[in-house]
Formats: sequence, structure tokens, C-alpha cells
Amino acid sequence: MPKTQPRSPKSSRPSVRGVPFEVVTSRRRRLHVPHRSRHVPASEWRDYPRPVPEAWALIARDKGFRLHGRIRDRYHVALECRTCGGLTAHKSFTLRTAQPRCGACAEADLADAARAAGLTFLRRDGRNHHYGLYRAACGHVLRV
Repeated sequence: MPKTQPRSPKSSRPSVRGVPFEVVTSRRRRLHVPHRSRHVPASEWRDYPRPVPEAWALIARDKGFRLHGRIRDRYHVALECRTCGGLTAHKSFTLRTAQPRCGACAEADLADAARAAGLTFLRRDGRNHHYGLYRAACGHVLRV
């Protein structure tokens, strides 16, 4: 009988999947980062000194964004939402082939829904993507 190989320990990457965006605040402006890039440290989200193709700027404009520049590496761009002005990191492939989602607008939607329920949205729960932390009018912090 063949011996089974011991399993390697799981990576330290968060298992949170449904949380749409994480906010990086170590920059001059808040940057919303998609959940699949949450394993990248905040220090890595810095400007990348390469020019951006003009075609990408036109694509971003057509999709409701302004191309702010390249970040982290040659594959990532910072998009500024023309509706709210928030910055969101996306891969250039996402920009070219899909409709990017604005992280600031998504966060505002969560805050609006909480306000309609009489709560104040604090932040997403880091352990389970189905939950968020909210402050009730009485002062208690609820995990809903």
C-alpha cells in the first residue's frame, strides 16, 4: 500500500470570499481592494512607475471610471469612480473584459442599508463574510 503524503499546512491567506472589498489606508487616499487580493500587504499597494496604454483610459471612461494609474505591478490599475470619487484596485484584465465594481459605492450601499434598519455600519466581519459589525442606537455592537 502506498504511503500517503502528509498535508502541508494551509496558507495564511484569509478564507473570506464574499467580502467584496478591503480598504487600504496607508496611501494618500483610501484604496478599496477586491477580496481576492486581501492577502497582499498594504505596503505593496503603491504606484507603479510605468505608463498606462491610452486604450485602457478610454475603456475606463466608457465604464464610468477615470484611470488613476498603475499600482502594485504592471497588471493592476487604480480606478477612480466618476460617481463617488472613490479609488478601487482592479486587474487590467478585469478593466478590459468586464464591468469593474466600485468599492466605495459598495461600502456606501452597505451603510445605506444599515441606516435604513436603524443601525450604523462599522466594518465587515473578518471571520465570516456573511456578517458585518453594526452599532445599534442603544450603543451595542451587533454582528448581523
